[in-house]
Amino acid sequence: MSCPVIELTQQLIRRPSLSPDDAGCQALMIERLRAIGFTVEPMDFGDTQNFWAWRGQGRNAGFCRTY
Repeated sequence: MSCPVIELTQQLIRRPSLSPDDAGCQALMIERLRAIGFTVEPMDFGDTQNFWAWRGQGRNAGFCRTY
């Protein structure tokens, strides 16, 4: 039996990411979020990539920032 959360975690851990070089972690997350209906807005600060993602309308339920 496979678990999508564990598989994603393993994929992210395998990538040698160290800010500002995320080794494709942002692209992987953005691809997965868009596939399930999220809108993604890049928010880059200098040489460090970040993004803001949301789905639907209305009040925000949470906030997550990557570094």
